[in-house]
Amino acid sequence: MKSDQTKWDFKYLQKASILSKPDQFFCDSIKLFCGNTILDLAGGDGKNSIYFLQSNFDVTLLDISIEGIKRVKQNYLEIKTIQMDLDNLNLVAQLPKFDNIIISYFKPSYDLWKLLPDLLNSKGKIFFHTFHIDQHYQKGFSKRFCLENNEFTYLSKEIKQVQHNKAEIDGNHIDCSIFEKIK
Repeated sequence: MKSDQTKWDFKYLQKASILSKPDQFFCDSIKLFCGNTILDLAGGDGKNSIYFLQSNFDVTLLDISIEGIKRVKQNYLEIKTIQMDLDNLNLVAQLPKFDNIIISYFKPSYDLWKLLPDLLNSKGKIFFHTFHIDQHYQKGFSKRFCLENNEFTYLSKEIKQVQHNKAEIDGNHIDCSIFEKIK
């Protein structure tokens, strides 16, 4: 949606030039990643992509914001970038396969979630890190961006949840999960 792109472009234009640190969940899980390729889904300005690039992974960042992507490309030309609206499932379905998909502070639609296993190589993994529903109840954060208990656990028969943890990180209620492609 154009309004989503405009919103995120504005956010990245207003943001300080120093990138945030990568999400600790991904740093703590790095030994669990398989293969060498990573799709950073809704990766913004690349804080996690940069970490994985520096850890010798082949990284592709996908985001709706052209301004977020410009921030990545200023210093990290090795990161492949794709500017795309994740609501356009036909375009998403045309992406190549990856060994790993990372999702940080983004709640995919059910239709997008069901498509993600098709983007994974055999035994590929999804590392999912986003707001838990407690963020809504205790902090007033919008419910539509928060993950309910087990909300995505059984949506696809092609992946299984192999690790799950709810944590409080920097005062936020976060759901951290790892899913693995069954075949």
